[in-house]
Amino acid sequence: MDRLLTVKEVAETFNFHPQTIYKNLDKIPYTRTQNKSIRFRSSDIKKYLEDRTVKPLASPIKPPFRLIDSFPCDKKKKKGGKGAVSKKRQRWNYGHGFGGIFIRRISRGEDRYYIWFYDENGERQRKVIKEATSKEQAELALYTEVHKVFDRKFGNNKAEKRVLFCDFAKQYLEGYTKSRKKSWKSDRSYLNKHLIPFSGKMNLSEISPLHVQNFVTKELEAGSGEISINRYLQIMRRMINLAEEYGYKIDKNPILQKIMFNEAKYRRTRVLSFEEEKRLLEEASLHLKPIIQYALLTGCRLQEILGLQKDDIDFEKGIITVRPEINKTGKRDMVLIHSELESFLKNYLSKHNEKSNYVFTYADCSTGEARPLKSICKGFQKACSRANIKDLQFRDLRTTCATRWHERGVDPLIISRAVLRHSSFKMSEQFYIQSSIEHMREALNNPQTGQKPGETDPQLTHEKRKVHSFFVFN
Repeated sequence: MDRLLTVKEVAETFNFHPQTIYKNLDKIPYTRTQNKSIRFRSSDIKKYLEDRTVKPLASPIKPPFRLIDSFPCDKKKKKGGKGAVSKKRQRWNYGHGFGGIFIRRISRGEDRYYIWFYDENGERQRKVIKEATSKEQAELALYTEVHKVFDRKFGNNKAEKRVLFCDFAKQYLEGYTKSRKKSWKSDRSYLNKHLIPFSGKMNLSEISPLHVQNFVTKELEAGSGEISINRYLQIMRRMINLAEEYGYKIDKNPILQKIMFNEAKYRRTRVLSFEEEKRLLEEASLHLKPIIQYALLTGCRLQEILGLQKDDIDFEKGIITVRPEINKTGKRDMVLIHSELESFLKNYLSKHNEKSNYVFTYADCSTGEARPLKSICKGFQKACSRANIKDLQFRDLRTTCATRWHERGVDPLIISRAVLRHSSFKMSEQFYIQSSIEHMREALNNPQTGQKPGETDPQLTHEKRKVHSFFVFN
């Protein structure tokens, strides 16, 4: 909506006495409020500036708007004195509220055009227009500056509001990332080590697709991976979008989709086989073995497993609560307890009845006290090395869980909602629900003996039949 300006505000804009505005009400569009007060719409004032002019410009360039002629204007004054070294007219004043143009001769003997005007704070500003070679070009520069002052004063601050990349990076970290992202430390590292050294001294509005491409080339030469570069660009893109929302001048986000690398070729499809699982459990330490079993039964993330507490398990309702502080999405979630999971948890909790409220703990070497685990990465990798299992990460257990459910005929939508707990089925389908080579080969060799969801194939081995029972809910 247009802002309604008072007589005093309009007078300050033109730098006139309010009485002068009252005398020219027949020329300036205005409106009256319910209490009969006079108000001016900012859009009407701007349109009035565009429609009124001192005289047509000889320059073929169209000005963004024209000066008004409703007030005393174009008062041509010839100013002599020490500064007047030329006989031609030296100064043109276009009303006290708009400013004027004057000429000065510099030491090289050339005439230089200057303009003066009042900014939004009422202070007189003076600028030299080095590129102007005629009065018309100087007028165009004056028109532009007055237009910018009007926009800044009456709400359109976006026209000139700029910020350096390094300054907005601090605002992005302190005001946005720390309160919304658990991975804010990674963002801080990416900014300090990669983005700020390359783009820190530039205005956000000056970043172009060419600059972004130069950044990508530099990172590739420095040895950064394509996925890492994508993360840097995602942070930069989010920063620019936020800056535009905050009112900074951004013409267009320069992070184009074609600049980003395709991550499909790096997508992991690693699934743990039953034979590898057996070897891994044999080589795993005492505190690591139940964590691996729980991950294969539930498909939970590592931080959800290590942060699991006994109070989160409700055998009566058949659910395990995933608290927001340990959930990646930051929301309260739940895991359904099926028969095999219930048997595993009751058996494990009966043997590990420590005072600690955490489910998965380790014994402190010095005191023997049960303490919650903070990380198992080194222990997991050592167990994989002893079991001669290559290219396996802990997150692959989540993929393995979802894949085993899928191979036993469980509806993929149920897997996405009940196991992986994704809000989008596309994420589950692309990254987690895989099929082993043996399963696909068996399906191709026996296309007519398809298995309906939930059915148990009599051809299954005893081990596979046991795994199939994992996915039957109570």
